[in-house]
Amino acid sequence: TKRAYPFSALKNKAAVNEKIGKADIVVFWKSGAVSAVDKPVIADSKNVGTATAFSSVVNGQKLTFDAKDGTFTDIETGSEWNILGTSTSGPMKGSRLKPLIAINSFWFAWAAFNPETTVYNG
Repeated sequence: TKRAYPFSALKNKAAVNEKIGKADIVVFWKSGAVSAVDKPVIADSKNVGTATAFSSVVNGQKLTFDAKDGTFTDIETGSEWNILGTSTSGPMKGSRLKPLIAINSFWFAWAAFNPETTVYNG
């Protein structure tokens, strides 16, 4: 199943928990990455953020995530996670989320080759 997560929607909810087919997933979005095509000097470009996607099941336990100030916290254990899917504190410290195949792409390019894609709208 192919699903697109527009950054404009992810800005409002930086941790999106969903079930896609039979898979429990989470999509993280974090501010701080700038556009490489906005300005002649990348450092002057606008902040567009970045997103990553993971399985939300760790060691057989399904986790539900919330985000605040660029940090992701699972509700079940209170552990904190970073944008790379690694727990940085709490009972799950050192655990890693399994990354999913996900890319940051321009919509027009993605949609041209994946017209069956559904779109998350928040």
